[in-house]
Order: sequence, then C-alpha cells, then structure tokens
Amino acid sequence: RLDAMLQSQCGRDLFECTRAGVLPGEGRLLKCLKEKLSKLQPSCAAQLRKTVHAEAEDVRVNFEVSKACEAELHHYCASVKPEGALGCLELHLGGSDFGAPCATAVRATMRLALQDYRLHPQVKAACEPTLPRVCPTVPPGEGAVLRCLLDGEGSGNLTDKACARAIRQAARSAFVSYTPRH
Repeated sequence: RLDAMLQSQCGRDLFECTRAGVLPGEGRLLKCLKEKLSKLQPSCAAQLRKTVHAEAEDVRVNFEVSKACEAELHHYCASVKPEGALGCLELHLGGSDFGAPCATAVRATMRLALQDYRLHPQVKAACEPTLPRVCPTVPPGEGAVLRCLLDGEGSGNLTDKACARAIRQAARSAFVSYTPRH
C-alpha cells in the first residue's frame, strides 16, 4: 500500500497511472510515479522525493529492493545496518550469485537518486550547505546539480571535503547503475 501522505498528495497523478493501465499492488503505482517524477504535480513530486529519500536511506521501506533482494541482503549485507544496505548491495552488484532481479532493482533505485541530489541522502546531507556558493543558479532535477557539483569538484572550486567525497561516490554510483541499452 502507498503511504497515506503520498496518496493524498498524488491523487491526480495516481489516477493518470491507473488510467494508463497500471494496477495497484506489488509497488506498481509507486514505480509509475517514480517514472513520471519530472512530470508530477509539485506537491506530489515533493512527497515522492521524501519517499524515495527514505527508500534510499533504509531498504526495508523500498518495496522493490527489499522484495527482489531478499537473498542478497541476507547473503551480502546481513551484518550491515539498514541505512547502509543499499550501498552494500551496490558494492556487491558484480557478484556471481547476485540475482538479476535484485541488480535491476538496485540500479533503478540508484538511477532515480542520481536524477536529483535531494533524493541522494549522502549528497543532500554533505552538499546542501555548499550549493549556494558552487551552483547558485542550477535548478534541481535531471542530474543538473550533481553535474555542477562534480564539475566544481574537478575544477577545484568545491572545497568542502565531505561534499567532494559524496559527489565522487555519487559519480561511482552513476557508473555502476548504468546499463547499456541494446
């Protein structure tokens, strides 16, 4: 079930998903909203960002990852705290016994978080204070702020070490989450 806040803020957008044939259950409506993030009503997009942020911080609330990665979480990340589980899964993506459904779910979660710095918990926490100085006119979304911060880090304009570390990690995540289209 979608959480009540998401349902209340996304009524119109959820209606569009169901009208397009998306059936409730198994996280399908949430996936539909995530796929339409840049086209959602502002209040829905804001609430969805909170949900996605929470999912990145704790995979237990990420339906897609927790369902697809049950075995991998147990095998690779049993001793990892929930807030580190997504990073743990990311680290083991190349494992020979890492299932394709889990890899797909992890990559989708990572790609979504890379679209908007506000969805990436580590980048948001480390870099938000730096943004007015390094990327004052760059609007969030479509990876623009992350690109600006990465450019700043590469040119030496990003002096905040914690932010620079978070941006380098986000860049590695972007590389890991990339799947070529055939």
